Amino acid sequence: MSFFQGLTFLRSAHIPRYSWWIDRRFDGDWGIQYNHAGSMQWAMGRQPLRVCHGPLAWITYPGPQFRYGNRLGGNWDHYYVTFTGPRAERYVRSGLLPVNRRPALIPIREPDRFRDAFLELLDCLHADPPMAVHRLEGLLLLLARQPQQSARNEAPLRRALRELAERIRRTPGQPIDFTAEARHLHVSPDHFRRSFRLHTGLAPHQFLLRARLDHAAGQLRFTDEPIKEIAAQTGIPDIYYFTRLFRQTYHLPPGRYRQEFQTLQGELTER
Repeated sequence: MSFFQGLTFLRSAHIPRYSWWIDRRFDGDWGIQYNHAGSMQWAMGRQPLRVCHGPLAWITYPGPQFRYGNRLGGNWDHYYVTFTGPRAERYVRSGLLPVNRRPALIPIREPDRFRDAFLELLDCLHADPPMAVHRLEGLLLLLARQPQQSARNEAPLRRALRELAERIRRTPGQPIDFTAEARHLHVSPDHFRRSFRLHTGLAPHQFLLRARLDHAAGQLRFTDEPIKEIAAQTGIPDIYYFTRLFRQTYHLPPGRYRQEFQTLQGELTER
């Protein structure tokens, strides 16, 4: 089995709740790091730390300082493998190990498939080490097939998400299928959710819910429409569910919220 020689695996693991802070150079070894889900901070070399959300992967390699973890609290679903040897150097020369890929963080379009390939590699390292080389090369091939997104390529997506957010604010009561929106924008649902959250600060369904409740609050302040009618127009026709959500957001039930606002308006008018 000489065709599997030339590679030494050093460290590998799957840590579902990874919370360590890494600040080091990987001298003499290469690695694949994968955040399947969760938020982290990341930087390479002299770059400032940036907040990133899985699923995404990156290559660690000799030379630059790598810093990653989550100093803001929280953890993420982390997979990693590191290795060394002349075979790894050949991977770099051939481009199979993409140490010069830009951007260095690689969004993963089919995260479950990539995770499963990683798990197969980790299993092989314990059960059949020679075959682990084959699994590693398969994982690298999957990584090489991930499309590279530049700022220019992402600009149309950001513009479309901005327009979608404005449409939701204008007509929050209208039903919306976010999976269909992702398909219309030619991105995966996972990529759509990550990009939407980065643009608005909220996940798509959270944004929609907040827009509906903000609209309802405006109707309560400036109209005399019945609360049940406002809830229906807002897109939350279940009055009990609407009341519970409204109270969670505004810390008052809808009727009390309207009453408090009217009382305040009356006091201001008298002055």
